[in-house]
Amino acid sequence: MKRKIGRISYRLVIPTLLLALILCHPTSASTLITRHVFGLGGGAAVSANYGLIATLSQDVAGEARHHEFFIGSGFWHGGTPTTDVGDPDIPLPICFALSRIMPNPFTPSATIRYDVPALGGSVKIDIFNVTGRRIKTLVDAQKTPGQHSIVWDGRNDWGKPVGAGVYFVAMNAPGYRKSQRLICIR
Repeated sequence: MKRKIGRISYRLVIPTLLLALILCHPTSASTLITRHVFGLGGGAAVSANYGLIATLSQDVAGEARHHEFFIGSGFWHGGTPTTDVGDPDIPLPICFALSRIMPNPFTPSATIRYDVPALGGSVKIDIFNVTGRRIKTLVDAQKTPGQHSIVWDGRNDWGKPVGAGVYFVAMNAPGYRKSQRLICIR
C-alpha cells in the first residue's frame, strides 16, 4: 500500500509471516512466562511499571483484554519474568506463618501478623468464638510474598463490638493451618 501526504511518500508492507505480536503488561513479581516461542526478531522496552514486548513472524490469533492491559495477536502469551526486589534487607519468608498476636489480651484492637512465602498464595484469616462460630473474616484473598499484618477492631462481620471473652484466630493457606487464642477485655 502506497500513500502520499504532501511531499512525503511512504510504503507500508505487512506480509502475513511478518505480523508483529505486541504484549503490554504491568511488570510485577506475579508475571510468569507460560510458554516460549521462536521469532525472526523483536524487541522489548521496560519502565518501572510497564513492559512492552514485540516479536515478529508469528501467526495471528488475535486477543485483547481491558484489564491487565493485555493485547495479543499471536500465540505467545505471558510476560517477561520480573523480580520485585523490595527491601533487600528483609528476606522473603520461606513458608506460611501466623505470628504472635499483639497485644493479647487486647482492648480495643489487636494486630495479627502473618507471612506469605516467595510464591504467594491464597490466605484466609477468620475469628471464631469458643463455640466454634465464625465471628469475622479478616482476610480472604490472594496475597503477595512477604510479611503482612491486619488489625482486628474487636467487631464482628456486621460491625457490632464483640463481648469480652476468648476468641480464636485461624489462618488457612495452601498446606498450612494454624490457630491462636486471643482474649478480648472490655
